Amino acid sequence: KLLALYDLEDDYFADPSRDDRDKTPLEIGIKWRKMDKEALAAAAPKSLSSLRVFIHCAPECIPLFMEELTSENGNHTVSEVLADKMSSKDIAKLLRELPEAAASILQNVTSKPKVISEGWHPLPSRVSFASRSRLVRTLSPFLRVGRFYTRYESEKEWSYDDENYKEPEWHKKISKFEEAPIFDATIQVCCIPNIISPNFFSAILDASERTNPDALFLFKCVPIRAAVSYTFWNGAIWVDVAQFLVSVWGLGLLLVETFLAHEAAEDPKTLHDNISRVFEPSFITQVYKRGVVADWIIAKGIVDLLLEVAQFWGTMVIKEPMSYMRPGNLWDLLRSILPILLLWQYESRVLQTFIVLIYWMRLLEGVTYSERIGHALLPLHKLASGLMPAMTFTLVGFCTLSHAMYTVQLEPEHLWPKSIWKTFGTLITQGLPDTPPEDALELSLLYTGVLFFSIFVMNIFIGVISEQYTKEKEQVSEMFQSLRASSCYTFLLRMCVIPCNLMTKKAAAVVAFCSVALTFGLQVASLLFSRQLPGFFQLFAFIFCQMVIFFASVQCQGKDYAWEKFSFCSRSELTLSRSYSTLPGSSPRNRRDKRYLWICQPRDLECLEGEKQMQELCRGLPRRGSSELEGGSEQSINQEALLPLLRQAIREELGGSREATLASNQMPRDLSSGSVPEVTRPPQSTFPNLLRKESRAAPGTTFNLFKRQGRGTS
Repeated sequence: KLLALYDLEDDYFADPSRDDRDKTPLEIGIKWRKMDKEALAAAAPKSLSSLRVFIHCAPECIPLFMEELTSENGNHTVSEVLADKMSSKDIAKLLRELPEAAASILQNVTSKPKVISEGWHPLPSRVSFASRSRLVRTLSPFLRVGRFYTRYESEKEWSYDDENYKEPEWHKKISKFEEAPIFDATIQVCCIPNIISPNFFSAILDASERTNPDALFLFKCVPIRAAVSYTFWNGAIWVDVAQFLVSVWGLGLLLVETFLAHEAAEDPKTLHDNISRVFEPSFITQVYKRGVVADWIIAKGIVDLLLEVAQFWGTMVIKEPMSYMRPGNLWDLLRSILPILLLWQYESRVLQTFIVLIYWMRLLEGVTYSERIGHALLPLHKLASGLMPAMTFTLVGFCTLSHAMYTVQLEPEHLWPKSIWKTFGTLITQGLPDTPPEDALELSLLYTGVLFFSIFVMNIFIGVISEQYTKEKEQVSEMFQSLRASSCYTFLLRMCVIPCNLMTKKAAAVVAFCSVALTFGLQVASLLFSRQLPGFFQLFAFIFCQMVIFFASVQCQGKDYAWEKFSFCSRSELTLSRSYSTLPGSSPRNRRDKRYLWICQPRDLECLEGEKQMQELCRGLPRRGSSELEGGSEQSINQEALLPLLRQAIREELGGSREATLASNQMPRDLSSGSVPEVTRPPQSTFPNLLRKESRAAPGTTFNLFKRQGRGTS
């Protein structure tokens, strides 16, 4: 039933010469608008051609159509057929037009894989969620690894060779890796091939930033979160860490040299000359031979500009050049150009100020790899956009009162800077002048303005900031995933044009360490012994060092990552990697063309979240000694005894065994005694859902959990 009679390609829908005779009945039904989306989803043939029609003509019908398709055929069958016909290109188009429909499809095609040999090689029930990289495990106290363990493989089935009793090598990374932590796991596979691509991440960011700013719900979708996790932890994180460390290195040099310049100054003219020498390139100065920070900053700007060029080139490769025109990319382009201007304008105090501010702001780049820091800083970072209406209102009020006070004042005064300075000090800082104005109109206007700003405007700001911070805090997890998705997208675009399989990760680490050591030696020789490389050589050395650090951070020869396929120097004649199946009858060419995202997710994670919600629920209940119980009851509640009782009540609600019901009838009525027998936890599949449903209820309705039909538990 699921096989389409014919395939409908994208060009079919884009052809303007088609008339009604060339269209399918479903297209005609959509065109004439005589049926609502429920009727269209029910009447559409259960085929992939119908799904493709919905993608191009009525994406709002897709969630209902997927429900019809799933209920009639079952999840597994739908996933297998969709995997053969759909592509990441279809999902990318749908993400931009209707994110809800795309999320529905992704959830439906992500399911438990087919197990070839259930007896000899079953799907593992417990999986290690430690990183397979020894370096990441070493840094695990500082890098909080994500909730997924992901693989990107050429198979979508849990295969096994019954004749030779052999499983694919990559299975051992899941089933036989013994590093802690090890949890009960749910293993799924996304049956849409090749979703790790720049087009897919571009569509996600377009949907959540441009098309629909409220589409952050996409980052709750398991396949999208897993795709972000795979790309970030296997590639993008090392680029972010390298860029962050280079920026911190430059900021440290800037602090040292500006400190030395101030300490050596005796008068304002000497201080100005010393600060100018800090930002003066080494090949220009003829006297000061101890500076390295200017060359380092200029080298950083040149390398960043080259990376921006590579990123734009990547957008040309994927045929989406306008996707580069995002505010974040334009800011990155600007902050890479400003340091290069030191080659000509190193004496400009404005340029020096901008460079100092840029390097301090670069410290915020660390939020991408530290989830703890990111969750703390992102709500503050996003406050600015929510404050724009309040700031606009304040600016209009300030200009209005400034103009009025400038008009009624009796003494002549220049508007800039004296009058503006005086009004700013009066209205914003509530600083009244030492002597009141003699004119009654000016005095009354002064009192009105100060009262308006101190009582009305400031309270508006406080209320708006509080409300906006609460709103951003509620969706900080999704914002953090969006930030990582942006980092992954930038990484994948650059990998389209930058070679990433020149050497192994270990060899790249050795090369980067040697380059850093040599550069550090050059800087020590310059700062302590006034020994510099002649002419442009010091600048070229710093450019070379930073280029080596970046190239080393992206090398992954032999790892078989997704971006090796579309890397600039990828070679099709390479031997099949270890991830491809060695089972008989498999086609290497077909396996190389299609890769599938495997997702291992802790089953207990939802239970742990449920326990946390339940503890919050308990904190919302009356404590021992409180009389504010449901129905006006005066009975005290022992909070320590409430948790086992709550588990037992949930077990009964879920239809527990007869023994559990009998045990609940024997529980003591007096909860204040604290004597409650231990109760087994209910099944994990339904336990978190009930907790989430009950945790949304008001604290006054929490005791509904204890009520049974015809009786209630006191």
